[in-house]
Amino acid sequence: MKRRALGIQPEKGIKSVLSRSGYLDLLAGSFVVVGINGSGKTKFFKNFAEDSKSTEFFGNLIESLPNSDFIYYSPSDRVVRNKDLCNTYFKTEDSLEELESYPSIVFSEEHLVRINNVLGAKFESVVLYNIEDFAPGVSAEYIEPFIFVKVQSDGVERNINQLSHGELYLIDLFWQIFYFSNEHVFLLDEPETYLYPKAQQRLISCIFSMNNFLKRQIIFATHSDVVVSELYHFPIVYMTREDSNKFLLSNAKECHPQIMSLGLISAKKALFVCEDVKAIMFFELIIKRNKTISPDSFFYISSKNGESDLRKIGSSIKRSTYNNLYLCFDADQEGLIEPACLDISVILPGTNKLAPEKTLIHAIFNDMSKFLSFFEIKFHQVLTDFIVREVDTNHHDFFKEFSDRTMIPQKTLWEASFDTWFSQNENKDICSAFESNIVKLLGDVI
Repeated sequence: MKRRALGIQPEKGIKSVLSRSGYLDLLAGSFVVVGINGSGKTKFFKNFAEDSKSTEFFGNLIESLPNSDFIYYSPSDRVVRNKDLCNTYFKTEDSLEELESYPSIVFSEEHLVRINNVLGAKFESVVLYNIEDFAPGVSAEYIEPFIFVKVQSDGVERNINQLSHGELYLIDLFWQIFYFSNEHVFLLDEPETYLYPKAQQRLISCIFSMNNFLKRQIIFATHSDVVVSELYHFPIVYMTREDSNKFLLSNAKECHPQIMSLGLISAKKALFVCEDVKAIMFFELIIKRNKTISPDSFFYISSKNGESDLRKIGSSIKRSTYNNLYLCFDADQEGLIEPACLDISVILPGTNKLAPEKTLIHAIFNDMSKFLSFFEIKFHQVLTDFIVREVDTNHHDFFKEFSDRTMIPQKTLWEASFDTWFSQNENKDICSAFESNIVKLLGDVI
């Protein structure tokens, strides 16, 4: 279901963020925000809950879809507040009778099944009272609404004061999402709160099995490796606080070391610094298609300024004691690498020593029929029209423009062009030789 939600563009939510780290495309069924404590995740969420039309967050430009209304939800805030108020005002039999004057909701059988599945509970019924204002004689001190809950399980009735924090959280969350605010974009701050790891995993799967989330985003902020793992197919935003009024939003999948430092991705044994994101994509596909080396043997990050940064990093590595960091140059840098860095470097394959993107463009033009074979026939004409028109295109924008014109995701176009290139026998041999060089370079590290 996560993959299904990933492939559908929501009608409400945050479309993109433009920050100093670059452009973040967030138009998916969900995305997740991660960062250390105090990095600004909650501040980011409350910014939209307080002003749905906000277009800026401390220097980061935000683009939202039209008619997007946001609601912020913090399990710890909600559960503690509801329990405190109910414990104060509804703990005697006489006070409980006053509940009959408030609107109630009986949870559907479907939602009971889902809550029980997440918690491993046996609720037979759940009735929730929305206390929007106090009846005469109770109190007017609090004006914000809160809830009272009664459940039946194993023939025994319990109320909110007798429920665990985790039980109340799930009931309140389901009410908020599916009964109270089912048109809002939901900002869920630390969904792992009060839940054991398996329940965290089930909750995320459960949320994305509910149809109404396919038209609106749900956005998470988390410290949980379980939640990140469940949401890894969606965009992941890494947030850092640079000073009291300065925050940076980055694509977490391009800065794995930071995410690894949070414990959200397991540390791998070797790190390759590549020239750019396209080089990483090319590198990863070689490893995946060749199936000789496990993709978990290492991870990748991109340098900020291409090969010039790689040379500076190489000099630093040689002066340091860190021995698990390596450089990956594009094919057009062959013969230009500093001799001192050769023993910590690999060079990506490339047709006629071309960089990855040029290599794949060349593969498309060289074997268009093979490229088209990866797509349904209904796409062939629009793909062919673009390819024929763009013979002399600027290769840096080729796949972006290709995607814009055809409405096919860049990743899909990139993988099809790679497989076109990889299908040629000599390129399979070249990739095998490249992997052999990696094994030789890393030795016992993999």
